[in-house]
Amino acid sequence: MRGKTIGTAVLLSGAAAIVAACTVAGDAQAAPAPEGVPAPLFREGQPCDAQIDLAAPEVFAAIDQLPAPQQIPDATWLYAYNGNYNRCTDLSYAQVGIVDATGWSPTQLLLFHRGTYLGTATGCALHPAVVAETADSIHVEYHYPREGEIHAAATGFAAQTFRWWDGDVITEGGLPQDYLAMNFCEVW
Repeated sequence: MRGKTIGTAVLLSGAAAIVAACTVAGDAQAAPAPEGVPAPLFREGQPCDAQIDLAAPEVFAAIDQLPAPQQIPDATWLYAYNGNYNRCTDLSYAQVGIVDATGWSPTQLLLFHRGTYLGTATGCALHPAVVAETADSIHVEYHYPREGEIHAAATGFAAQTFRWWDGDVITEGGLPQDYLAMNFCEVW
């Protein structure tokens, strides 16, 4: 994923193109984009279904590819319990938990572009909370305990936005090294 700066007008234009082109049933035939707005991408032969479907075959196939979380190497990913996965949006997600999870168990955010699995939002399993989403972005917050704190009194905070832009997912914001280290993540 690479970083870019994006203007609000461009984002709003892209969102308008998505709304104009997305059909709920039948073959996905993109309507012509308004002048000056790039046409959204469609998977050939894949109907555009705006319904959230966390039990879609694409979600289960992505879960099957996940390695166990680095904090609990013998854990098994269970299913997607949160998300907005559908085949119409440029960026959607499914949040996956582990079997016998607790409130602070690691999870993964699986990212999709119009039904195609792109990978995980971060290189390792963390404890994200999706707080906002659009047809092409996901805003995520991370609350975590700093050194000497318990989870219930955590004061650590970080935020990231994952955005579909120009054929790629870009990440805005970063994660503190102490948060990554406490979760046994490789520092990148």
